[in-house]
Amino acid sequence: MRRERKTIRLGSEYSEYWVKDGELRAIDFGAEDPNPKTFLKPGDKVVLVASLNLKTDETTYWWSKDLRGVPGNANPNIRKTKGWRGTTNDISVHALGIWEVEKIKELKRPKDTISIKLKKIADE
Repeated sequence: MRRERKTIRLGSEYSEYWVKDGELRAIDFGAEDPNPKTFLKPGDKVVLVASLNLKTDETTYWWSKDLRGVPGNANPNIRKTKGWRGTTNDISVHALGIWEVEKIKELKRPKDTISIKLKKIADE
């Protein structure tokens, strides 16, 4: 099995987040419940997703805990865990398989960035 580390930048929808006891926790100020939530912890299985900006050639990574896969943009009812999922506004989305979270660590630089060590467990 291939081991790979991806760095994921949190979006602006979470105004406050931290890593505690190896778990990613955050407060979603748009939610009705203001209590911190554990969003990701070691042992969680996720679909890793890459978004490629075709204008800048920059790739960002994010995850989905929905193991049915990522919906396609032509038909959101068709979900896949691996492969191209569509392109909208010059952003091409690719599902990269099912991965297990091994470790979560907060980085000092760049600010507001976490490092998630992942282990690939399935392609489909």
